[in-house]
Amino acid sequence: MEEVGHYLHLDYGYCGIPGPTDPVIYRDQFIVSEVEIPRKCSMCVYLAFDKVRGFYCRKDSEKWGYFDRGLDWGSWQPDCIYLELPFPKITTKALAAHVNSGDLIMFIKEYRRVNPGVSIQEAKNDYWRLRAILERMPE
Repeated sequence: MEEVGHYLHLDYGYCGIPGPTDPVIYRDQFIVSEVEIPRKCSMCVYLAFDKVRGFYCRKDSEKWGYFDRGLDWGSWQPDCIYLELPFPKITTKALAAHVNSGDLIMFIKEYRRVNPGVSIQEAKNDYWRLRAILERMPE
């Protein structure tokens, strides 16, 4: 909680439904998401969406109750660790990539593009705050 600013889903492990876990953008007749979910979950009958909780899995809901099963990412790993800036600032994949690669200049450019009107000093402060979080994480 202290590091990322919010609670994470509990890891219930493999859901028991086989399929690829690479990320895809979810689309159906009602929703075009701006977030990625595991490919196998995009076609699963247990996939659920809630305006507060976002996407979650209903499989074994009688067992887990309100502590929803997170989506099963299998062994897939992201290219970099995605950390978010505090609300109302906007965070993009490019910002996360620049923090992970240690590119302060590109971070500032992207930061000011998606968060107009914010000072360069504030961008630097946020960069160093996110870098400090990454450096404390185990490898």
